[in-house]
Amino acid sequence: MQSYAATEFPVSELEVTEAQNKLQAARDELETIEHETQAKRGALQQVGGDVYKQGAAEAEAQLQTAKQRERESDLDFNAWELLRQTLREAEQEEGSHLGPLLSGPIASRFSQLTGGRYSKLALGPGLESQGIFAAGDDRDISLLSVGAKDQLSTVLRLTIAEQLKSTGSIESNR
Repeated sequence: MQSYAATEFPVSELEVTEAQNKLQAARDELETIEHETQAKRGALQQVGGDVYKQGAAEAEAQLQTAKQRERESDLDFNAWELLRQTLREAEQEEGSHLGPLLSGPIASRFSQLTGGRYSKLALGPGLESQGIFAAGDDRDISLLSVGAKDQLSTVLRLTIAEQLKSTGSIESNR
């Protein structure tokens, strides 16, 4: 390769100045383009940030809705549980009155059926037999004969059925 000396290409001061001006104009235009690009990137980031903020707000709203539904479900559950407990307590209380309420009519019928041999019957709250008065003494039901137990069982069922039929409810006989 040959080396060229500066004298082979004569350049005037005016051409140098014009070239420098063009270079500066190109640099200025590049700087303007870079500035606009940065501004647009910032705007895109802002838009992206707004999208994320909006998504986060929607997710927060959904979370709050789910928490509200959970609270409402808990309230519903607690209400049903309270109702269940109240009904169970009422059922137990109701059942605790059946034995004393029916023991008189059952004992009277059983006494008539057995010719006065058994006169008094003790029934528990769940209508379980607790004892019977016979021959001047309280006795355990298990000591009755099989036939007497069957008779007592039948009298118990008939008395309950009559009470339910005549009053529509045992409650009204209290």
